Amino acid sequence: MSQAGFELTEILYLKAHLSQGIINKLLETWSATLIPYGDLPPITDHQDLHTQINAIKLGNVPWRSYTAQYQWLRPESGPIPEWMEAQYQLWYRNPRQVIHHIFANPEFASGIDYAPHHDFQDENGDWAWDQCDIIAVDSTTHGSMFVPIILGTNKTTVSVATGQHAFHPIYLSVGNMHNRIWRAHKDALVLISFLPIPKGTWEDMKDEIFRDFHCRLFHGSLMVINDTIKPYMQRWDLIRCPDHHFCRAIYGLGPYIADYPEQSVAAGTVYGCCDADPTDLDNSAAEFRTWEQMMILLKTEDDDTLWFGYRMVPDFRLFTTHFPRADIYELLTPDLLHQVIKGMYKDHLVTWVEEYLEITYGSSRGSQILDEVDRRSVSWFGDLICQKHTQSMSREGTT
Repeated sequence: MSQAGFELTEILYLKAHLSQGIINKLLETWSATLIPYGDLPPITDHQDLHTQINAIKLGNVPWRSYTAQYQWLRPESGPIPEWMEAQYQLWYRNPRQVIHHIFANPEFASGIDYAPHHDFQDENGDWAWDQCDIIAVDSTTHGSMFVPIILGTNKTTVSVATGQHAFHPIYLSVGNMHNRIWRAHKDALVLISFLPIPKGTWEDMKDEIFRDFHCRLFHGSLMVINDTIKPYMQRWDLIRCPDHHFCRAIYGLGPYIADYPEQSVAAGTVYGCCDADPTDLDNSAAEFRTWEQMMILLKTEDDDTLWFGYRMVPDFRLFTTHFPRADIYELLTPDLLHQVIKGMYKDHLVTWVEEYLEITYGSSRGSQILDEVDRRSVSWFGDLICQKHTQSMSREGTT
């Protein structure tokens, strides 16, 4: 793309926000003006505009794709659910290359830590310090810089795609950066993937097989995405730092930022359940879970004991078990929105309505009504936005 084409694309797509019809009419008029002089505009129509946008390389780290599909038991009779036949495409970028690009940015030179700080006031705040102690024990990694990889997911930041897929993005950053760098939005937080999530009906969501596949697809995708950094969790990788010096780096999965529903999937725990006594939350004897405890339980306990006794989802691997320097129980962060606000107000009301519909109309009909409520809610919300916009324009005297 020429410089003129790039600048014209930026004006039409990012600044003017013109419709496809107006873009076509504008470029058609421009072309008719230039043709007598043997010239053409750098862009011919809206399709050429989108083609040139798609050809732009983002940060010189190309996108890859990986396709997955359900491959286990299918119904012996009756129709096969659509989600079993669908193909789920994972799009992602090489996280190791993304990390190299972050560290190579000279603007971060004054806002980066090459060694962790010890917090003497918080006995639970020394995770990075403890990781460096482990690195120092091995003579082959001694002296290497520890790079905590921060992952964040949030399905609500993108719209639901067509068909059976609901994509939600994964963002990556590194824990070495100072908070002011993140707050300045200077490319220290990078989009690296879109997770493919099977979208089912309310009836599908009650199916144990569907829920199991949902979990397997989630964890399998995270394994594929982060596979390129796995070797460098045990041996050092050479990184060019913002001060133009080269450092040896050891990677480790750091804080995992997600809302509570995704945290349950990531940790393999039963949604909405807790080991702590609900009547004694302040002084409960329940302890933090550990990776070692989880592995022992998976090997020694049956599925019912895991589910009802320890609130663990049996029979699938967490993505962190694929990596030598990762423990999901150490990495989860608090989620104020879902654990307090939605947990106390919204979810109680929604759960009550769901139970009422199931008792009144039965499980199958109740699920159909809930699907219809979802569709009507989207339509109602869209009509409400249009109504509010029209009222606002009327008050301003515009048409």
